Amino acid sequence: MKKIDVIRYFGGVGSTASMLGITHVAVSRWPPLIPEKRAMQLERLTKDNLKYDSRLYKKRSIA
Repeated sequence: MKKIDVIRYFGGVGSTASMLGITHVAVSRWPPLIPEKRAMQLERLTKDNLKYDSRLYKKRSIA
C-alpha cells in the first residue's frame, strides 16, 4: 500500500495519524510503501477501501 494513497484517503497526515492512534511524525516517516502491518490494519479499518497487496511485500530473491 502506498503512503500517498493512504494520506489522500484520510485527507492528510494528521488525519491518518489520528485514525491509527499514532503521531503525525510516525506517518511522515513512513517510506513510500507503508509498513506491512499498517497496510493490513488499514484494509480492515477502511472496510477494504484501501487494499493490502501481499505481493508488494514479498522479498525479492537475489540472483
